[in-house]
Amino acid sequence: MVLLGFGGLRECVDFTLDGERYVVHAECRPPGAFVLEGPAGTLARARRSVLHRWFEVSYDGRHLTVEPASVLGHIYVVNEGPAQVGRIRRGMLPPFRRRLKVEMIPTLPVAVSIFLTWLAMARP
Repeated sequence: MVLLGFGGLRECVDFTLDGERYVVHAECRPPGAFVLEGPAGTLARARRSVLHRWFEVSYDGRHLTVEPASVLGHIYVVNEGPAQVGRIRRGMLPPFRRRLKVEMIPTLPVAVSIFLTWLAMARP
């Protein structure tokens, strides 16, 4: 089970996974950059693309993008190079916007999957 605790601002979140605490927070420099930290230190970093509506994410030597698959922004895809490795879909209408369907490849660490989902969910 995963418990998410959103801070007062949408710039941070913490969650507990298998009894260990993880924190996502914004970096001061560059603007639009976020870090996932866990018990062993920094797990992943994300930065918003300057010209596009996606995030570039790096973790453990791998590079991913989280980008909207539609103009409406309710479906996001996670890509590693040309290969799609995940998909995040949230409801379109206000009462359902917090409902998510998340599909990620099983080799992606759960904490990183949660980080990617947060990027898609919490960011406008």
